[in-house]
Amino acid sequence: MSAAEPRRPDAGDEAHDLAEALAALPGDRRAILSLRYLEGFSTAGIAGILGIPEGTVKSRLHNARNELRKRIERAQP
Repeated sequence: MSAAEPRRPDAGDEAHDLAEALAALPGDRRAILSLRYLEGFSTAGIAGILGIPEGTVKSRLHNARNELRKRIERAQP
């Protein structure tokens, strides 16, 4: 790779960026993403755990994913 060629991130860089962005999210957004993607709960399962309607879970997941995406994009050079 020459000095003029941009450095391509490897999988370790991407995992690090994801972990940092997830840790920087507010607790409620981090929790709902963790329940879904790390713990593997369904929308109905998350609704039961949190005591909220499934529609609310879906909208919160949508908002949390969007915020996570923006944080990751800002972290990349």
